[in-house]
Amino acid sequence: MNNNYRKIQYRILLLFSLVIFLLTFFLTIIPYRRSVNAVQRHVSELLSAGGRQLRANIDSHFAWIEKTANLMFSDPEIYAYDKSMTNKDRYTQLQIEEKITDRIEELSLMDNYADFGIVYANDEVVGWISEIMKAQYLSGGMYDEFAETLTNTKEQSGWSYGHRGNYEKLYYTKRINQNAILIMSFYVQELEGLFELSDEYTDDVSEVLVDGDNVILFSHDPHEIGTVLKKEISTLAAADYDSSVVGEKYMVTTAKCMNGWRIICAEPVDSMMRETINFQRSTVLLAVISSMLFLGLTQFLFFRLTRPVEGIMYDLNRKASYDQLTDVLNKNTFKSKVSKCINDTMVTGALYCFVMIDMDNFKQINDNLGHDSGDDVISRLGKILKKSVESDMDMYAGRIGGDEFAIFICFPNKSTMSAERAIRDYVDQILYAFNEEFETEHRNYGLSMSIGVIMTNSRMNYDEMYRFADDAMYQSKRKGKDSVTYVKKNWEESGI
Repeated sequence: MNNNYRKIQYRILLLFSLVIFLLTFFLTIIPYRRSVNAVQRHVSELLSAGGRQLRANIDSHFAWIEKTANLMFSDPEIYAYDKSMTNKDRYTQLQIEEKITDRIEELSLMDNYADFGIVYANDEVVGWISEIMKAQYLSGGMYDEFAETLTNTKEQSGWSYGHRGNYEKLYYTKRINQNAILIMSFYVQELEGLFELSDEYTDDVSEVLVDGDNVILFSHDPHEIGTVLKKEISTLAAADYDSSVVGEKYMVTTAKCMNGWRIICAEPVDSMMRETINFQRSTVLLAVISSMLFLGLTQFLFFRLTRPVEGIMYDLNRKASYDQLTDVLNKNTFKSKVSKCINDTMVTGALYCFVMIDMDNFKQINDNLGHDSGDDVISRLGKILKKSVESDMDMYAGRIGGDEFAIFICFPNKSTMSAERAIRDYVDQILYAFNEEFETEHRNYGLSMSIGVIMTNSRMNYDEMYRFADDAMYQSKRKGKDSVTYVKKNWEESGI
């Protein structure tokens, strides 16, 4: 009976393991193929969205320049003036030219233009044309050269670049009258702030602005400006409209700007598929390991396979990142983030500060005003602490329980002297904000804060820092409350 039972067990074990092995093996192929399509689709959508956002930024910038140029037409005396054929006396000319210059200065007051002036058919200029640009046209030809850039016949305007071999500036030109052209230029690097993708994009993504001949007008790499786009990218970006194409080496998306130039975003396929390939390898390895484990440890694996799922569901239902009343981190999340920060920075010799805060006479609030008012006080203090850490990714605030709060600060690149000064300033700011917020409660019920601060560069874990800070906080209470106690551990032994 026992032998038959064992045989049945072995057969079930073998069959079950074989099914698991085959199922896992086939699931490594189908998900991989699907994941390739999904990754390509996701990256394509992501790049397209990024290209559209960059185009919106650039178009907004270009539209503002064109709008500024149109404002030159608000005064007939300005756009009707022709320095090359005027029959006005010299005094009248100077008055008009001064008016033009004043108008240009008024329009360019809030913008960084490299050039902003009017060139006439006789190559004389009025306004602000840089000396470098004037030097390039000592022998004349400025008017004729920029007249050829007026490619928009309807608006009598145009965008251009690379004049006399200078790729540092982009130019917008607009005809003022028959013999006058407005020239506005700005340095290409002014676009740097407009060509920023969010953190969800990989560092391998490149974004450039090109003209119809695929000459690069802007790139984060200054050495690429003025060169021709790589052939393998330009081939994929050949369409004269918004597109997204996957090639052998690159995925390329194109977004066409208002002036006909294009924004091209490209990501190497290897970079795009890196996670998918790693996923395939991990899945194959999992298939082999799973089959081997199922052959000898079926019952154990059943236990291990079900318990993590139950544990995950339990943790998801049990944990939340933020305390609902104060909107700062709850105790578990605070401890987890602080512990991770300590582990990540310990080898770099970072400096740490752990602050414990407990409200004095808080019971008086509950006893006299009710628990709703007590909750309101806790909530308001939570907002103060949350606001105090929002601007720094190396600071965390959490509610430990009741009216107790904690703050953790990491200084990876500060000397002990500057770090201590920053800590004391920070605590003073919290005290000031607290006293200002709770002036009435302090006057009527004696509400205040006892604070304990531990500053260290020792190899302490979360619990040790918590204990030292908590002890310091109780020292503040024993001193009569409404005070701060600072404790240092090996603080003088480290510094940058």
